[in-house]
Amino acid sequence: MVTKQLTKETGTGGKIRVTTEELVKQICKEQGISVAKLAAALGQSRQNFYKKLQRDTLTAQEWQEAAKVLGVEFDQGFVLPDGTRMGVSEKREKRTVLPLMGSTFLPGKAEETVKQFEDPKLQEIAWGELYFFRAQAESCIQSVEKYQTSEDPILRLSADMLSTFANFTLGNGKEAQMARKDVAQILRKYLEKEEAGASFEELELLTLGGLRKAVVDGDVKTGSVMSGQIAGMVKDIPTCKDLMARLMAETKETVRKNSFLAEE
Repeated sequence: MVTKQLTKETGTGGKIRVTTEELVKQICKEQGISVAKLAAALGQSRQNFYKKLQRDTLTAQEWQEAAKVLGVEFDQGFVLPDGTRMGVSEKREKRTVLPLMGSTFLPGKAEETVKQFEDPKLQEIAWGELYFFRAQAESCIQSVEKYQTSEDPILRLSADMLSTFANFTLGNGKEAQMARKDVAQILRKYLEKEEAGASFEELELLTLGGLRKAVVDGDVKTGSVMSGQIAGMVKDIPTCKDLMARLMAETKETVRKNSFLAEE
C-alpha cells in the first residue's frame, strides 16, 4: 500500500529516476528471468502483474517476495550480487475514498488488507468499512466518527458515507440524514471546483479509488465492484445462461405455489 519513487544509483553516485515497470524489467534482465516467470512465481497472472507495475501498486510484501524469486536482497531497494543498488524511497500513502473497497484482496483476507495500510487515519476508515461489512454498524460508527469533521475531504467523505450506511442499518434516521447532507456538501464543492476550472488531478482527489476502475474503466480485476450484505448469500457463480434458466424455473415454481400470482 506504499507509493514508491524509484531510483537507480549510477557509477558516479548519482541517481536516475525510473518507473516501477522499468526497474523490475531491468532487474529481471540482470538476473536472467522473464517478467512473466516472475509473475508466475509470485502466483499472479502476467496481465495482472503488468498492471500493478504500470500503476505502481506493488505492496511492500510483494517487493520482498519478488526479491526472493530474483535472488537479490531488498532493503527498500534491490541489491544485486555485484553490489549494484536499485532502490525505492517511500512517499506518503495516497488517500482514497473508502480505501478497503478500493483495494484488491482474496476472500478472507480483508482484515489482513486493512492492517497493511500504513497511514493510520486511512487504516481507521478501512476498519470502519470492515466493521460495516461484518454487520457491526455501531463499531463502524465509532471507528469513523472523529473524521466526520476532518479537513481532509477524502477522510471526511469516507466517514460520512459509512456513517450514513451504518446509521440507516441501526434505524437512526436523523444521524444518517445529517451525514448524508455532509456528503452532498462535499459533492457540491467538487462541482464548484469543476466549474472553476480545477485540474483533473485536483478533482480526482475527491473521487479516487478502485470503484472508478471497475465502473468507469471496466477493470473488474483490480477495481472494486460494489455489493451489499446480500453478498453473503452467494453460494456459487453460475454462467449467465444457467442463472437465467434457474431464475425462470424458480419464478414458475413460486407462481405455481401461490395461485394469487397467476394470471387470470
